[in-house]
Amino acid sequence: MKRAGTDTAARNVCRVEATGGHARGAYLAPRNRKSQSCGWARAGAFGFALATVLSATRAAAETVLTLAEVFSSIDHYNPRLEVARAAEREAEGHYLNARGAFDPNLIGGATWQGGTYPSRKIDIGVYQPTPLWGLDLHAGYRISDGDFPVYKGKEFTGSLGELSASASIPIYRGGPIDRARADRLQAEIGVVAARARLKAERLALRAAAAAAYAEWVRLSWNLAIDIRMLELAEERQAWIEAKAEMGALAPIVAVDNRNLLVVRQLRVVETKRQRDQAAVRLALYLRTDDGTMEPPTQDRLPDRLSLPPEEMPENREDRGATLRPEVDVLSAQSDIASTELRLRQNSIAPDARLHGFVARDFGETKADLDERDIGLGVTLRWPVPLRRERGARDAAEGRKAAIGAELQWTTDQISAEVDGADISVSAANQAIALADEQRTLAERLAEAERDTFQEGFSTLIIVNLREITAAEAAKAARNAEVAVFLATLEARRARGTL
Repeated sequence: MKRAGTDTAARNVCRVEATGGHARGAYLAPRNRKSQSCGWARAGAFGFALATVLSATRAAAETVLTLAEVFSSIDHYNPRLEVARAAEREAEGHYLNARGAFDPNLIGGATWQGGTYPSRKIDIGVYQPTPLWGLDLHAGYRISDGDFPVYKGKEFTGSLGELSASASIPIYRGGPIDRARADRLQAEIGVVAARARLKAERLALRAAAAAAYAEWVRLSWNLAIDIRMLELAEERQAWIEAKAEMGALAPIVAVDNRNLLVVRQLRVVETKRQRDQAAVRLALYLRTDDGTMEPPTQDRLPDRLSLPPEEMPENREDRGATLRPEVDVLSAQSDIASTELRLRQNSIAPDARLHGFVARDFGETKADLDERDIGLGVTLRWPVPLRRERGARDAAEGRKAAIGAELQWTTDQISAEVDGADISVSAANQAIALADEQRTLAERLAEAERDTFQEGFSTLIIVNLREITAAEAAKAARNAEVAVFLATLEARRARGTL
């Protein structure tokens, strides 16, 4: 035979089921024979409440914070991403600067001289360095008038001036590569590296943001469970006090339950503190259009954790290969080191250059002045014993070897991260079903223990233990969902497809 107060407990269960609004797996009163006592008379009210909840849910779905929105906020503005973007612009500026080594140069000058040898002369031309085996070209025009000393006879030109062209080309050193071409190639590779660093920063920010997002969601779910635990204690307190006034229960039972109620209030305060701190940490990645941090509010809490679609290039041939930008950064650094090594190896050769020129005067010329000039020459410069060049070569070899070893280590490390992440995903998926089953069983036991207590065959201590176990199981079930999310997140980050 039921003792007095059992109907009150059943009505409380009915009220909890009608409110809805808790995330799946939260510590709700399970459906059992007690909930059937609500009766058909309340079906209309329940239907109205359910319709209200569904309407509110549809409205809230439009404001639910998704991870895609967090990622979009990062892409729109994040100080760390802006640093990487500025570094990309800097690299592009260095590349433009390096290309300037092959810009044509306009050369010009005019001289007037009086005294013993009064004269005037104008000299203009174009100098064009080229990346073709270090070839330098020059074309010019000059005109002079007046007297020049004998040792400056080459200053004389025809009355209409002189056109000339010259070329200089290295025999070997500076032929395959020179400083200007190495700088241009390294700057071009530097742009590739800067863009890869931007991708790496974006990937790291997304991974950190997703982890912060999952932590905020997890703590918000835990808060809902702790609040439900508090509500159960409050409902039981009212029932116990009413029974104590009637003399059906000892007053000390109300004191005992009040103690449990205060403990649960403290837990709610602590969990709320953790939730609010998690919201502040998430605000580092969730910002308004003007870049102001915007902590998410509780009404934006999602009922499920889900990742945006995986970013996978359509033209990617090897689906198993990593897309981690760190590899691209190190590969670019290796190419820069290889270019420097080529330059240093080439610099050990003799610096020999072949020069040639041709010139022709127009108009009237002096009697002893040929109208046409042509010339060919060679210059040689070779430091001995090349300590500077050999030292630079050895340093470049060491730099390239170091980057190569680091690249191998990074590649192996990424491979291990991918394998480890796949293992975690498999284990997390296996655990989630077990955690959900444990939650269901624990809630059934807690509900049964509450019924037994109200019938006078259990104690408040056992009820509290059952409710704590049920709450921990509910949190464990939610944590299992978070674990699957984080494991999948890590697998995508490891592959570079987040």
